Amino acid sequence: MDIDGVLLPFGGDASLSSAAGETRFPDECLSALSSILDATGAVLVLSSTWRCSSSAVKDILRNFQRYAAAHGGPLGDYVDGFDHTTCLAKHDVRQWEIIDWLRSFTDEVIESWVALDDDDSLVNDPKHRDECAPRTVLTSSAIGLTASDAEKAIRILLV
Repeated sequence: MDIDGVLLPFGGDASLSSAAGETRFPDECLSALSSILDATGAVLVLSSTWRCSSSAVKDILRNFQRYAAAHGGPLGDYVDGFDHTTCLAKHDVRQWEIIDWLRSFTDEVIESWVALDDDDSLVNDPKHRDECAPRTVLTSSAIGLTASDAEKAIRILLV
């Protein structure tokens, strides 16, 4: 999962700050993510460049906790961080980072996965297009993750 353009829209009328000056993800985007986790039991893997900054990760978790306190749901389970991120030291094409992460699991079987991102390299880069394109939900950067995107992600994960 990416953050910018998925949980944090940018451009257009996107409002990015709360009254306290902290980054605030729109409830609509968090609701869509929560519905994916609730329907599938999926585990989040952070692929966003936000993964490389402890303060950015804390900001993500703060948004998850704020949303869960008001609405409940599985985002409240993310308190201490993410169990999985793509490689912190590697910053390639997002598609390549995701495939490298998937291939790093030699002891476990990943039965199903979906990429939530606004980066169209996931579906356009030829290197891993056949693997990534059918498992990618591309969001609109100015809107972020929607209920319709969540439905598509759920269908991909439950196949």
